[in-house]
Amino acid sequence: MSQRIEASGSASTATCPICGRKFPCGASGPEMACWCFYFPPVDVSFLKSKGIEICICPSCLRRIAIQQGYHEDLLPNIKFTETDWYIV
Repeated sequence: MSQRIEASGSASTATCPICGRKFPCGASGPEMACWCFYFPPVDVSFLKSKGIEICICPSCLRRIAIQQGYHEDLLPNIKFTETDWYIV
């Protein structure tokens, strides 16, 4: 059974400053739309105190959202390659 794709896009490749994984950053991509727009508001201001002021990957953002009290089942399920993303 294939998964239904709810949203998708192409993006430029970025490297997560937390885990080092390459991921698509749609905010800087040609469509100016990104997978991160589907996440609830997450406070990432603490990252600035660590010198991180750029995008982080879906896995790290998901982990931070859960640490901040968001239920895992309510977060988007992001599948991605280095240049494309899909919400299933």
